[in-house]
Amino acid sequence: MEKIYLDNAATSGIKPQAVFDGLFNLHRYVNVNSSRGGYERAVGLNCLIADIRKLISDSMGLSEGTTVFTGGCTNALNYAISGSITQDCHVISSVMEHNSVLRPLCEAEKKGTITLTLLEPEENGSINPKSVEQAILPQTTIVVLTHVSNVTGAVNDIESIGKITKEHNLRFIVDAAQSAGHLPVAMDEANVDLLAIPAHKGLMGLTGLGCLLVRKGVAVNPIIFGGTGTQSQLLTQPKELPEALESGTLNISGIVALGESLKWWLTYRKVLSQNILQIQAYLLEFINTMPDIVLKSVPMNRSGIVSISIGNLDSNVVADILDKKYDIEVRGGLHCAPLIHRHLGTAETGLVRISLSGLTPPAYVKRLTVALKQIVKKYCV
Repeated sequence: MEKIYLDNAATSGIKPQAVFDGLFNLHRYVNVNSSRGGYERAVGLNCLIADIRKLISDSMGLSEGTTVFTGGCTNALNYAISGSITQDCHVISSVMEHNSVLRPLCEAEKKGTITLTLLEPEENGSINPKSVEQAILPQTTIVVLTHVSNVTGAVNDIESIGKITKEHNLRFIVDAAQSAGHLPVAMDEANVDLLAIPAHKGLMGLTGLGCLLVRKGVAVNPIIFGGTGTQSQLLTQPKELPEALESGTLNISGIVALGESLKWWLTYRKVLSQNILQIQAYLLEFINTMPDIVLKSVPMNRSGIVSISIGNLDSNVVADILDKKYDIEVRGGLHCAPLIHRHLGTAETGLVRISLSGLTPPAYVKRLTVALKQIVKKYCV
C-alpha cells in the first residue's frame, strides 16, 4: 500500500522536479568548491551562490543585509541567539518556542549569562504584543519569538512586535521555521534584525541547510571558527558577513537546490497556499463531526498544521497505529516544544500533528479520515 505522508512540518514530503534537475546539473557539470579557487568554474559557482543569497533576501523582504548559510534552521537560531547575547542581559521569549530557541536560551540562563522572561499566549494562541512591551526591563536587549507555532499553527504579529522592539532599541530575532514558504515574511516592514529559516519545509528544498538573514548593521559574534576561503592571512575570524559566520565548506548542494525550489515556489505559491487551505478545510469539517477528536491547533492556519488529541490515547500510540496499520505517517509526541504542551495541558499525552503541504493529494486526507474514524470506534467507544 502507498505510504501516506502527512508530516510536512518536519520536512516537505514532495519536492519540485526543479530541485533534482538543479542537483544533477551541479554535480555533473560543476562539482567544485565555492570561494576556494580563482578558476572559471569556482568563480561561476560563487556568482551563482551570490545570486541565490539575494533571491532569498528579496523573498523574505530584506532590502539591505545578507543571507548567511548554515547547517539548518537550528544552527541559524543558535548563531543568532548565542552571537547576540551579552553578559547580564535580559531576553524576552515565549513558551511557544521550539527547543532550537529554548535550549540555547535556557543554557545561557543556567550559566548566569542572561535573565529570561517567557511569555504565554492568549486564548487565540498568539503572543499579545502588549505583553512583550510590558516585559521590557532596563537590561532587556533581545526579543526572540517564533513567527508560527510548530504545534498549534498560531501566528505571532511580528509587525506589531517589531514596532515595539524598534522603539525600545531591542534586537528582534524571529524563528520562521514554520512560516517561510507559507506566510509572507517581510523583514523590513516588521523591523526584524535576524531571521532564521530552513530550506526543507515550506520552501521545499533539502534538509541540512538553513539561512540566517541579517539586517545591515547588525553584528553577530561568531560561535564557530575556521576556514572561510577568504582573508586566509588572518588568524582570527573575518568580521565581514557572510564570511564571519560561514566557517568551512558550504552545503553547495543544498544551496543550489534551495535556489531552484525557491524560484519554483515564487511561481506557484498562491496555488500552494490555496491547496493547503482547501484540504485543511475538508479535514477540519471531519474533525468537527467527531466528538472524541479535539482540535488543539488554530483552525485554517496557512502553515497547514492540524494538531489533535483522540480521547485519552497517547499521541505516540495513535501515530504508531496509523503507521503500522494504515501506512499513514504523522507525528506524535511533544514536537520539540515542551512548554507549549504544558500550556495546552497535553504534556503527558502529546498531540497527533497532521501537517499538510500545498502538494498533498486530497486522497491522502480522505484516507486519514477513514483511519481516524476506525481508531475512534475501536478505542474510544
